[in-house]
Parts: sequence; C-alpha cells; structure tokens
Amino acid sequence: MISGLICLLGGLGCKQQPEAKPATGAEAQIPEGRQRITVGATPLFVEVVQTDAERMRGLMFREQLPEDQGMLFVFE
Repeated sequence: MISGLICLLGGLGCKQQPEAKPATGAEAQIPEGRQRITVGATPLFVEVVQTDAERMRGLMFREQLPEDQGMLFVFE
C-alpha cells in the first residue's frame, strides 16, 4: 500500500497544484468504484487495486485519467 501511495504522490509533486476548493453538488459525488482520500488539502479519488488480476490490468486500455483520480496498488 505504501508503494502505491508513493507512486500516486510522486505524480502530484511534479507540478504546482491549484488551491483546492470545497466540493459542492455533483463534485461532492464520489465516482463509482473509487475511494476519496486527501493529500494535504487536495482531495483525490482513487481506485484501490488489490488482486493480481487488477494489478496486471492496471491502467491498460485507459486513454485518459482525470487529474483528481488515480489508482492505489495494494501489495501484501
């Protein structure tokens, strides 16, 4: 879990993030299959990947990923 979080945070540190504003209305909805986490003041929606099959599939076949979303790979 730590290595997945490090990968996610590494991408965030590469560019200056705009100041986070509180989510309202539709923005407050958590996308299906995602968990909401907060890094500093930045809310993120992550898909938690736990099985070997999910890890192998990863981001394959995804052409884009919104800036506030990512994947968290869990290894035990």
